[in-house]
Amino acid sequence: MKLLNLRPSLATKWLTFQIIGLALILCLVGLYEYHSIRAATYKDIKNSGEASSLSLKEMLVEEPELFNNKTLEPLVLRLAMKVPEIARISVIDQSQHIIADSETTAVGQSVGDSKIIEQLQERDELVSYFETGGKKFLRLSYTIEGRHDPLRKTNVVGALTMDMNLSHAETLILASLKQTLLVMAGLLFLFWCVQYVLMRRGFLYSLRILTSAAERFGKGIFSTRARVNTHDELGQLAGAFNRMATEVEESNDALKTEICEREQSAKALRDSEERYRLLFESNPCPSWVYDLESLSFLAVNNAAVHKYGYSPEEFLALTIKDIRPSQDILTLLDSVEEVKRGNATSPGSWTHEKKDGTRIDVEIISHTLTFAGRQAEIVLANDITERKRMELELIETRDAALESTRLKSEFLANMSHEIRTPMNGVIGMTGLLLDTELSAEQRDFTETINSSADSLMTVINDILDFSKIEAGKLHFEKLDFELLSAVEGPVELLARRAQAKGIEIASLIESDVPLNLRGDAGRLRQVLTNLLGNAVKFTDMGEVILRVTQESNTDTHAMLRFSI
Repeated sequence: MKLLNLRPSLATKWLTFQIIGLALILCLVGLYEYHSIRAATYKDIKNSGEASSLSLKEMLVEEPELFNNKTLEPLVLRLAMKVPEIARISVIDQSQHIIADSETTAVGQSVGDSKIIEQLQERDELVSYFETGGKKFLRLSYTIEGRHDPLRKTNVVGALTMDMNLSHAETLILASLKQTLLVMAGLLFLFWCVQYVLMRRGFLYSLRILTSAAERFGKGIFSTRARVNTHDELGQLAGAFNRMATEVEESNDALKTEICEREQSAKALRDSEERYRLLFESNPCPSWVYDLESLSFLAVNNAAVHKYGYSPEEFLALTIKDIRPSQDILTLLDSVEEVKRGNATSPGSWTHEKKDGTRIDVEIISHTLTFAGRQAEIVLANDITERKRMELELIETRDAALESTRLKSEFLANMSHEIRTPMNGVIGMTGLLLDTELSAEQRDFTETINSSADSLMTVINDILDFSKIEAGKLHFEKLDFELLSAVEGPVELLARRAQAKGIEIASLIESDVPLNLRGDAGRLRQVLTNLLGNAVKFTDMGEVILRVTQESNTDTHAMLRFSI
């Protein structure tokens, strides 16, 4: 793992600030300790001086006659030797002369110190500091009391001054202070080292993990996570970093997917454009793209260039109105407006004009699209001029054939009565001839004539009816008739044929069937005759029954079922 550069580190700044703070605290503590030790040392020195002066003062109070040079000189020297801090002891009388001094050379000298003179008068203690020869001294001055002097009105007989040497004490104070500061500095340094180790293993270690994760994340490794398992601010920061990394990774994956999809879409679009270009250029039918706003041509294929006679440059300088006849312009503009509104147009045929003025019929198929950022429409034009000419010829031929058929059918329809009348005569006469006495051979010939006439009459009726249908002259009569006679007539007509084949023929009308009806009785007899005739023809044994039943009945209409 890469080591953390501590010089710009926040932790280093904090530790540096802490060291400076501890150094200031150490200085303040040292200063306080210095004053405390100094005060205690000075107090001890002062106390020893006071004790020495007190013993001397008590002796002089009890024996005032000892207040002389001869008595005090040995005492002063002995006291100066006994107390090492005493540098000098002086005894001064009221005449302001030194009567005893640890420095014997000063005995008898006059004192010029104004403070001591004032002290002799005010009976006060005096404490002062002075320095001489590079050494510091504490001067303690005390008044000495004896017998009351009525002239001077005081019992102060002199003053005792002691100069206490403070240089040695200062050395001891500094040594003690130094020792104290060293101990405190050692303890503080030990505390700082322990704190640094704990910080390095805790704060700095987690910080290095976060830094390393951030560096990998900055290089695009979005799967990086900071493995910090603490619950402090660094743990919260690592959690926030991990959540951010997760969101960025998900966003990056989504972005990659979107980019991939866009690349695929772009590739598909390029492929589609390439296919469109190939289809557009190689299409044998004239094709072009025009702007829906300006109606100007945006692109044309080679087939359009060859078909209309314009060069590509000439086409791009035209509008679609230039290839339409003037009478079609309004219809064209209406069609373009419908396309703009989003209404799809169905394929249709138009008339176009070529460069040489020739008009051609074309079938148009179009589709809207966006071309070069414009709303446009692509058009495929199929030349149907020859096809329309052939269609017109086919229509004329068909109309001629239909007219010929109509005339034929109309002729047959008009001739229907003239054809049926002779046939009915033939059938009637053969029926009468069969009622006369005939030889077997004559009867056989007559029956054959009658049967053939009936068959021919059936065919003629079918042909004539079909002709009437084609000519539109087949009409149904609406006359009152009796159903019973319309049903029994065909049965009686075919009774002899059925008897000849050895089968029975009969009719059955249900009781709920109305008998008085209105309609075309002749057509009903014709249909029943055809159906019964076929039934008799294809029945070899048994019977043929015509049954009439009612399906429904209203006030104006009745629906009947005829079944054979």
